[in-house]
Amino acid sequence: MLRGKIKLKPCSVCGILRRYMMNGIAREEGANFLATGHNLDDEVQAFIMNIIRGNIRGIVQEGIVTKATDPKLIARIKPLYFCLDKEMRLYVELRSIKHVKRACPYVKFSVRGFVRDWLNQLEGRIIERFGDVLGRKA
Repeated sequence: MLRGKIKLKPCSVCGILRRYMMNGIAREEGANFLATGHNLDDEVQAFIMNIIRGNIRGIVQEGIVTKATDPKLIARIKPLYFCLDKEMRLYVELRSIKHVKRACPYVKFSVRGFVRDWLNQLEGRIIERFGDVLGRKA
């Protein structure tokens, strides 16, 4: 019925649905904050993506705490903000923590996928330096 009328990328649909469900569960539980698993790699990717898109508001709003912009939304915190993705993967493997190992099949078509691949080619140099700028000691 709506095929071809609304042009949303898979990342947009997934992101909207994921945030909606996470916020709904947090509200049902009476949470004041919603902790996400975003790490330093994610934050650097988001920063670069916001630069590419000219999204100054996105750059300014990023951080360890994201305030709720609406009374129905729960503020988000990022306790893994200063952790590198490779550190988190190593910890999960060493502790035998069950997790989904597959990446989203659509990420290779996204700006985030492009930015992630580019940063990975740089062997973490930019990510670690960005961490230093944010106050993380390498």
